[in-house]
Amino acid sequence: MSLKNRLLGRKNRTAQWQKEPALPLVVDLDKHALCGVSIGGHIDQLSGLGPSENIYNDSGIYYYLKQGFYLIADNDLLETLIFRLLPDEDSRPFTGLWRYQGRNLSISEQTTPKDMRWACGDPYHEFVEDETEILWFYEFPGVEWQVSWRADGLLESVEIGIPELAYPEARALYGVKNPWPF
Repeated sequence: MSLKNRLLGRKNRTAQWQKEPALPLVVDLDKHALCGVSIGGHIDQLSGLGPSENIYNDSGIYYYLKQGFYLIADNDLLETLIFRLLPDEDSRPFTGLWRYQGRNLSISEQTTPKDMRWACGDPYHEFVEDETEILWFYEFPGVEWQVSWRADGLLESVEIGIPELAYPEARALYGVKNPWPF
C-alpha cells in the first residue's frame, strides 16, 4: 500500500502535522498518555509530534522510531503506544520522561522487574515464554500496560493500549488464572 501511495502522492494525516520542537515527550502512566493525549483520544491531538517517518503508509500505524516509539490509531482514535527501550537497526531507545503517581520514573533498558515492581506495583499477570521473554500485564479500566523483558534481563518495550487480556481467549493463551478485574 505504501508504494502505491508514494507513486500517487497520497500521504497519511501526519504529513500535515507541524513539529513543535519544544514539545516534551512525556509518558503519563496515570493518564495512560503521551504528551497529554490518552488512549482513546483523537490522534490529531498529537500533531505537535510532526510528520511520522512513514507518511506514505495509511495503515493507522505511525512510526517515530528515531524517538523510540510508534503509535497505532483506529478510526482516528489513539489505540496503542509502543515505547522501544532497546536500540536496533530501525529504532533508537525512547528517552522521554516517564511519570507515575506524581513522580518521575527512570525507565530504560536497564530497568529490572524488581525496579518496575517497586515503581508500579505488582502486575496483574506475568507470562514467561520459553525462558526467552518475560511479559508483565498491568490492568486498568479500559487500558493495559505490557512490559516486556528479554531473557538477558534487558527491558525491551513498554506498551500502553486497549486491554488484550480483556478477551477470554487471550487470557487462556497467556495462562491467566486470575479473574478479569474489570
